Amino acid sequence: MDIYKSAEELDISSSDVTKKYKALMIQTVASTGATFTIKAITASNETVELDGVLDGRGTAHIIFPIMVIKVFSTGSTINSDHRLYGLN
Repeated sequence: MDIYKSAEELDISSSDVTKKYKALMIQTVASTGATFTIKAITASNETVELDGVLDGRGTAHIIFPIMVIKVFSTGSTINSDHRLYGLN
């Protein structure tokens, strides 16, 4: 089990985030399902898209344990009820 010492909220609404994170976490306060897509570059320099549906009735957060070095503003779609965090 991974243990993370810090969580930094990421704002990708207007620009890319270029910083190394051990994992990404997305959480929601929405009571109905809302889709998300996170486009990122991993530490092994691969471009990946993480997507799914998240709502407050079931799983309220998901942790993606992949090391990333960049999260894209363009290509990522996150509902206004979702929050994205970089974990270290």
